[in-house]
Amino acid sequence: MTRHYLISVAVLAVVCCIPVWAQSPAAKSNTDYVDTRIGTDKWQKESTLSTAERPSGYVYPGVGTLYPMTQWTPQTVEWDRPYFWNQPTIRGFRCSHYPNGASMSEYGAFTIMPSVGAFKLTPDERGSAYSHETEVARPYYYSVRLDAYDIKAELTAVSKSGYMRFTYPKSEEAHILIDNPRSLKGSYFHVIPERNEVEGYTDNDGRRGNRGYVGREFACYFVARFSKPLTSYAIVPCPVEEVAEGDDATLVRQYVSPLEYTAEQLARMAENGSMASALRIDFATAEGEQVEVRIGTSFINMEQARRNLQEEIGDKSFETVMKETAADWDEGMSKITIEASEDTKAIFYTSLYNCMQTPRNLTEDGYHYSAFNGKTMPGLMYTDFSIWDTFRSLHPLLILIQPERDQLMIQALLNSYDEGGWMPKWPSPGYSNIMHGTHADAVIADAYVKGLRDFDAEKALSAMVKDATVTATGVYKGRVGISDYMKLGYVPTDKYKESAIRTMEFAYDDFCIAQMAKLMGRDSLYEVLMARSKNYINVLDPETGMVRGRNSDGQWRAADDASISIWARGTDLDRETYFRNITLFVPHDVDGLVEFMGGRKDLEAYLDHFFSNNFYYVGDEFSMHSPYLYNFLGCPWKTQKLMRELLENNFANAYWGLPGNEDCGQLSSWYLMGAMGFYPFCPGKPVYQIGSPAVDKAQIRLANGKVFTIIAQNNSKDNVYIQSATLDGKPYDKCWIHHDDIMKGSTLVLKMGSKPNRRWGKQ
Repeated sequence: MTRHYLISVAVLAVVCCIPVWAQSPAAKSNTDYVDTRIGTDKWQKESTLSTAERPSGYVYPGVGTLYPMTQWTPQTVEWDRPYFWNQPTIRGFRCSHYPNGASMSEYGAFTIMPSVGAFKLTPDERGSAYSHETEVARPYYYSVRLDAYDIKAELTAVSKSGYMRFTYPKSEEAHILIDNPRSLKGSYFHVIPERNEVEGYTDNDGRRGNRGYVGREFACYFVARFSKPLTSYAIVPCPVEEVAEGDDATLVRQYVSPLEYTAEQLARMAENGSMASALRIDFATAEGEQVEVRIGTSFINMEQARRNLQEEIGDKSFETVMKETAADWDEGMSKITIEASEDTKAIFYTSLYNCMQTPRNLTEDGYHYSAFNGKTMPGLMYTDFSIWDTFRSLHPLLILIQPERDQLMIQALLNSYDEGGWMPKWPSPGYSNIMHGTHADAVIADAYVKGLRDFDAEKALSAMVKDATVTATGVYKGRVGISDYMKLGYVPTDKYKESAIRTMEFAYDDFCIAQMAKLMGRDSLYEVLMARSKNYINVLDPETGMVRGRNSDGQWRAADDASISIWARGTDLDRETYFRNITLFVPHDVDGLVEFMGGRKDLEAYLDHFFSNNFYYVGDEFSMHSPYLYNFLGCPWKTQKLMRELLENNFANAYWGLPGNEDCGQLSSWYLMGAMGFYPFCPGKPVYQIGSPAVDKAQIRLANGKVFTIIAQNNSKDNVYIQSATLDGKPYDKCWIHHDDIMKGSTLVLKMGSKPNRRWGKQ
């Protein structure tokens, strides 16, 4: 009975630590609809995802402010993405820089684990069972009960600092362990008993080596301040082994149990550098005693970590920090307000949370450690840009709800250009050569054509032109095959991997640069790049009616050549799926695609076959825009029906609720825009295509103080078709809306019905 009583008290305590406003359904803020665990398990409904990929959101329940430098999360695995729903044990609480929702690398991480009883070192040994029913997972707060130790663990955080609180049972053998199994050269710890502090660093550095970036290892410095006197502690040697992990077989280090080795073997391992270290802290606790750990982090140095801790947390209580971070999220989440079902609100606002985590802000007191030149530099920096994904709808969303933030991100891209010579494609935290086009071009051009000017446009255009004309020769590869692209009009398959994709994306990026050049009065540059933006046609094959690789001599590759994509290595159907999806990546020239297909009816037939045979996958970025293609073909009612089906069938208010990689906000931003009823079909053009809202009403608070409103009258699961529309009370018959109309704070009213109105919106 006593045990059951304690469990009940623990569960009650978890509930009670949520702010009062979050406990009352009538007083819910938008933030309180967020469950940060949505998407942490494998998608459980039907999926058209290629067998070579994984239908999982790849997210974790990170705690921190908007776009934090450092996040804090429960860790259910030894490494990789920190948290998988179906893993039965928690092995610690991680200081993490893993890009949320992407299959990338962790860097600058370390883990803290409380325990009682006999001390246990390795993640497998020390892991504790837990129940999802005792978890609370919000953007500003996480808590759980560690069943093996009868410890309640709580996390809150700000941007660069975290706050942990552990409630212990009575024990003479209570512990806290700090470690990092993947540190390449071990970890450094220094205990300062008179200040109850531990300072140190870990040098696990993400995409170094074959992924590469310039400079020293990307170390994370930290200062941890304990509420408990530090009277008993020890540096614990930890044997490690190197193992291959991931698609590129990157070598990583992981702990192994010391019991697996003899004393002689352990001594030999220490000599050859196969030994890492952990910090063990021991103490006694009374029943219900709370031990708090405040932790500041920095990528600059130890003293900066201490300053970050003092400036962000200082002597504030756990509750104060939690409430301040909750208020930060409430402000961010209030940018969009919707009227919809409770389930839809949970999906919608969790999606909005996913859109406000990365890229992460590495700026510390006006400086940043640069992964591009290995120096501490003045100015701001953001990293973990998944730009190949996020240029499509995340950055266009930010232009609407956080334009000042989007411009800071552009400034960071230009700082990267100054420090490393190029704007990055997928920095984590420095250059990597992941993906094909240089879509920072699209991010900047889209902001510029929509009126954002708070960055150096001349420098931006120079950086973009360099992307489009210069072959990179260092660690960073830029547009691979750019010299052949300029010479031949396409990237040849006999010389470069994924050549057809590169051609399609280079052509689109050229279009984006051209739009900015035109607005800046560079007419000759505009003409050259607009001509190049038609190069996609050089890899569209009239024989197959789809994209196809070509060799340097102009000869077509086999119609089913698997080199079309590195992911086309599964079944024949998987391979065909990539051919069909990539063919549609011509958002900047739909008229040209229509002409290639033979006319509007032919492209419509292609799309009908494409969607009805499940070639479309909502998370496949090549064709994320393609449901809206029907708008250009005189049948927008097909877009309306299709979008409602896709929104309904591919997202859920459940731990498995994302159908594929979140990709740092791209999948969620696709959902958000679609659910509100309009989508940025072609970033670089100030126009949005209208779909079919899944919410009854959406209001966007614009930075200019105005509010853009979309109302779907008579909306329901069956009433998916637009019957008529008004814009500010006047009849509106376009299936698209201009950015300027949105920024005026207009109101778009869509009258919905169960049957298509084939006359409305016909272009």
